[in-house]
Amino acid sequence: MITHNDLLVNDLEQFLTENQVRRAVIIADREVCQLHGNFFRSFPCNYCTYPLKVSETKKNWQEIEKIMKFMLREKITTDTWLVNVGGGVICDMGSLSATLYKRGMHVLNIPTTLLSMIDAAWGGKTGVNMSKVKNAIGTYNNDYHVFIDISFLKTLPAKELWSAVGEMFKYALIADKNLWKKLGTLPTSEKMINMEMIPYDWIQTCIEIKQHFVLQDFRDTGIRRVLNAGHTLGHAIESLCANKNILTHGHAVALGLIAEAYISAKQRFLPMNTAKEIKSKILPLFPAPRLSSRDKTIMYHLIENDKKNNHGKICLPLIQEIGKCSPLQYTLREEILEAFSFLEESG
Repeated sequence: MITHNDLLVNDLEQFLTENQVRRAVIIADREVCQLHGNFFRSFPCNYCTYPLKVSETKKNWQEIEKIMKFMLREKITTDTWLVNVGGGVICDMGSLSATLYKRGMHVLNIPTTLLSMIDAAWGGKTGVNMSKVKNAIGTYNNDYHVFIDISFLKTLPAKELWSAVGEMFKYALIADKNLWKKLGTLPTSEKMINMEMIPYDWIQTCIEIKQHFVLQDFRDTGIRRVLNAGHTLGHAIESLCANKNILTHGHAVALGLIAEAYISAKQRFLPMNTAKEIKSKILPLFPAPRLSSRDKTIMYHLIENDKKNNHGKICLPLIQEIGKCSPLQYTLREEILEAFSFLEESG
């Protein structure tokens, strides 16, 4: 259910009543708890809360164990619903805990960042990182519901809005040429952006694109893989920079889109001029970090462990034209290393 007003608690009350939900366990971003205390105080059923200080480095198996031990102490049963309140890390970790705890619980996602509203809250994927490999441990869970209330975004920093814009560029490149044109109207300064610059129909468009591919291929074995555009190379950049805390997820995905556009051009899926157009539009908004030869080698080894690889080969979705993407294409080491260099080239 998509609720784009301030009536979330009323909608939740109706939903929980209809589904006879008497108790919930809320996995929540600690900062969201502090900023939106009124929401938690008015939550329309009996609940207990596990507040989590969110960071990509916290997205690991040890934290999942802590969540499940908390639920055991609270004597949570499988008729209790697990409610995720936060961004993508919370949605991924809470949903994985729900999948594993006593063989499964119902999940309700209440995303509080723009990125999670258009991406992580939908699709039923769960996951945590291991040994610097993104989402190395995870499951699919189609027993979930989503409530969206954009009033949460009033407290969202500009940096996090930009993170969502990086993911919006992905949706535009794989499925919506008009969205690509609209995104070109955004300012190039991170500090200038605010929610008034991101119309609600952009959010709706991204959600519809995500649902379109998920409904066709829930288990992510074919066409749904276009939703991974920018992510294979982007995850490697994100993992490399994780300890420095200089890149958001969406920033890394945006850089991954540029690099993968280069590979698309090298494999003649895409004219090189179009790859350069993609770079010229995205790079001013999402600058690339300086990458040494050693950095590129490290990232390549991370990519070798990507869960989307097939038969020992690195598999990427590649852009065919703006608004169209091929889900499953193999690539070579030299193309990947060249793609990282393409990020740094001028012109």
